[in-house]
Amino acid sequence: MSTQAIRRVTHLRRIQLDQDQLRLEYTKERIELEKKYELMYQPGYQLRHDIINGLKKPELTNKEEEGLPKDAPEDEEDNGIEGFWFQAMSQLEEIAEFIEEEDVSITTTHSTAQYSIAQHRRTIPMFDLI
Repeated sequence: MSTQAIRRVTHLRRIQLDQDQLRLEYTKERIELEKKYELMYQPGYQLRHDIINGLKKPELTNKEEEGLPKDAPEDEEDNGIEGFWFQAMSQLEEIAEFIEEEDVSITTTHSTAQYSIAQHRRTIPMFDLI
């Protein structure tokens, strides 16, 4: 390789190092932003958990109440929504393709799914079934 080509490659490496530094700064700021919003999501997650598991009665507007099917049977006992997470996850294209037979019992028996970002792998979001 000629001296001029080596100079160009050396310069390109320095540019790439600068880009890598920018990416690192971006990632750090994104992590902090995700942490901030993760805390703000927590009350909604708790409310969703309580409603799904029958710990809190749902609060509907008059319009939502009017839209309920008239022929739906009334529950004798309010135990929440059985199998909610299996139904929800199996309807999401991004997740459904990864659900396997042995996952069905896990997703139907667990009462909570939390979206979390693992501390050591902030770039890979995941769901934890609790």
